Amino acid sequence: VRQWQPTFALDSATRARLVKDLDYAARGIDSIDFDAPSGTKLVMVSGFDPFELDGGNINRSNPAGAAALQLDGKVFDTSQGRIKVESVEFPVLWGAFDNGIVERAYGRALTGPRPLNLMISLSQGYPGEFTIERWAADWRGGEPDNNNLDESAAIPPAAGWPQPVSQFIQTTLPYQQMVAAP
Repeated sequence: VRQWQPTFALDSATRARLVKDLDYAARGIDSIDFDAPSGTKLVMVSGFDPFELDGGNINRSNPAGAAALQLDGKVFDTSQGRIKVESVEFPVLWGAFDNGIVERAYGRALTGPRPLNLMISLSQGYPGEFTIERWAADWRGGEPDNNNLDESAAIPPAAGWPQPVSQFIQTTLPYQQMVAAP
């Protein structure tokens, strides 16, 4: 879409909107559907694109993104009741986060008529190791994104969303038990 040369006039603003619409559709951002029978638990899962896309390895993948995509739209009947999962895949780009991609994805789920029972983000970890990211913080940095932008800085506040009072937010999951589980 960025390189497309149509036979009609296409201004840069319209092209940018088409690129964004295609990207959001491919990532599941605008197709989240928690229409489910009453009593169904609602789970939102996010994963990520592969990291370091310019490394020359066209076979690079990210198991977190692949797992999220596999879970999208699935319904599970468990001994604790029915669960419906909706998933999205985020880019590894600071600019996309600054432009509200997370708020767009999770916003509809968080402000909809039924609250989520669980929201979780999967990420690629370390070989042979399972970890829980125990703390969320309003800081980024340490590694460049997929546009090679290496920015260590506070994350800009999300417009239109309440901001946490604390810089660090601890997970509500039983992380010790999860890591210790076989």
